Amino acid sequence: MASIVLNKINHCLQVVLPSDVQVAQVAAGANHTVLRTTLGAVYTFGAHRTGQLIRPPSEDHYWHAVPGRVPGFGPGCESFATWIGAVGDVTLIHSHTVLIHPEDVIGSQLVASKRDLFIFPRQVGKEYLAIHRKHGNFSHHSLGPCGLYTSWCLESQYDILWSYNAAEMRVQANSVHLNTRKEVSLQFLGAKFICCLRQSSKMHPDGLNSLAFLHSPEWAVPLENPLTCSSVQLGMSLLSCTYSAMIITKGGLWNEKDCITSPEHGESRAIGRSVVCRFDSTGGGWGYSPHSIEAIQVKTNKEIRLLGIGLYGGRGEYIAKWSDNWFSYTCIVKFSSAASFRIKIFRLPSDGSDEQCAELLSESDETLYDCGQREAAALMLAQPVFMRANHWHVVSAKISGPSSDCGATGRRVVESSDDVIFTFRNSAISNNGTDVNVGQIPELYYQVASSSGEGPSFANEKPDEW
Repeated sequence: MASIVLNKINHCLQVVLPSDVQVAQVAAGANHTVLRTTLGAVYTFGAHRTGQLIRPPSEDHYWHAVPGRVPGFGPGCESFATWIGAVGDVTLIHSHTVLIHPEDVIGSQLVASKRDLFIFPRQVGKEYLAIHRKHGNFSHHSLGPCGLYTSWCLESQYDILWSYNAAEMRVQANSVHLNTRKEVSLQFLGAKFICCLRQSSKMHPDGLNSLAFLHSPEWAVPLENPLTCSSVQLGMSLLSCTYSAMIITKGGLWNEKDCITSPEHGESRAIGRSVVCRFDSTGGGWGYSPHSIEAIQVKTNKEIRLLGIGLYGGRGEYIAKWSDNWFSYTCIVKFSSAASFRIKIFRLPSDGSDEQCAELLSESDETLYDCGQREAAALMLAQPVFMRANHWHVVSAKISGPSSDCGATGRRVVESSDDVIFTFRNSAISNNGTDVNVGQIPELYYQVASSSGEGPSFANEKPDEW
């Protein structure tokens, strides 16, 4: 008979690490340990059967018993860890990724203001980089061979980017504003495209094209103090704003929050969409922690298409990540008002009651958003989400930023003018105080899914398969 003797260790053992490694953070799970170094590298050791070490095995039989570096983090990699965690057999890593390499800046021409930053390479084939500091936008676009012979200068007072092409002996004024058909009526994001300023001497049939003359330098107004502007120039700017608002409104091109929610009715009609508000008043001082989640459950008496949600801001810039979970279908979206977003879709059995058992189907990216005080930022979905009638949904949002406004005097049942009845109730996912009475997620943007063919429809809508 063989016998096994187990020696209980009741003293400290030294963990051997490379001499150049300095540990900044330690996290322990159920049977494994995670280490983060000052240079952003991650080392793990311990139990490995559920993949919690996040690194491949080596030839050594006891490879998991000694610290090993996790690939993809630290020196020599584009990502570096800023925080680590371990819960049970799960390892958590929060990391930052390098977007601009030193070689992209060396030898390039940099022009910048307080709001925008441009990096123009001196090599053919490389794309220029554009950054909008306020909204955190980062994009890159190609200039072609002409960029090799062009010098740039950013006039920050009027927000005009001047270029001089030595090969063609040409001076050109450019705008850092968006000038595409889809985005010209939304909001100023800046630094995403470089659009040539051109003056139109006649009106075009298209409403947006008729506003092209407003991009000429003669119509520019100073953006920085001290402001020096003649009364004639200010009058022209006022008339141009009035004319632009008339063209955009008359042509149905307004894509921002084009309606004001009425607390008395809880719903307002916009072009192509409806808005339901669940609060009668607003408050302030709603704070956020790194792990806070705002959530609320909702169901409707009619089938609708969910177009987006509204979130409060009013105190600066925020990173938003929102989700829409329902008991037969669930959708999660991380948002930011300034850029793109990515959708998460979950599915639960029709008789499901546990919000944590949702099946993940898709996900969105998180970006920045901001809005005025006592206003809600409209965060729209890239594609509408079909929501079946009489099924509970969980709309959740993960927000990072300074304290914001919040809703107050919430209503459990809100009936809209198109006979859609919204019923709200508390969600177990919410851990930051949002409930039926107070908190975030004040608005939902939707369309009624009419079977009669009235209103907008979507060819890819397959409610029975979602």
